[in-house]
Amino acid sequence: MKKIIYIFILLLPILLLSCSGSNNESELKRQLEISEQKNQELIQNVEAKAKVDSEAKGDAKAKLDAESKAIE
Repeated sequence: MKKIIYIFILLLPILLLSCSGSNNESELKRQLEISEQKNQELIQNVEAKAKVDSEAKGDAKAKLDAESKAIE
């Protein structure tokens, strides 16, 4: 899943630039800035999801350990 998102992040600026059809340099710079901002948001979302997943796994493991100690 992460690989797909990172591939999308790398291709997004290229797609935006190639589909624009505009030769105006300021317009291209604006589109590039927007795509870079979107890329950063996607990266932050992926990192946040990974953090939540790892915390959930840690919580589940701690709960399982506590239950196994309680059984002993």
